[in-house]
Amino acid sequence: MAISLKYGRNNTEDSTDKAYYYAQEFLEKFKAKFGSMSCFELSGYDLGDELEHQQFERTNTIEKCNIYVSEAFNIAREIIREQ
Repeated sequence: MAISLKYGRNNTEDSTDKAYYYAQEFLEKFKAKFGSMSCFELSGYDLGDELEHQQFERTNTIEKCNIYVSEAFNIAREIIREQ
């Protein structure tokens, strides 16, 4: 969302190219660091499944997710600051 706020359109006639370019850069950097963008692949749990969600909570895997969110923030900040 932050990338879109910085590089997105102000009206429907503006191009989306810049926002898409930087969003793709974000995805590539995140995937390079963690190997995936999928919560299932990153956490090892299908959070849509009640039993797996309970196991996710019991094993405190949320701490792992906090790392992903923090790094996503850092990557987005880096992209926005570069320009």
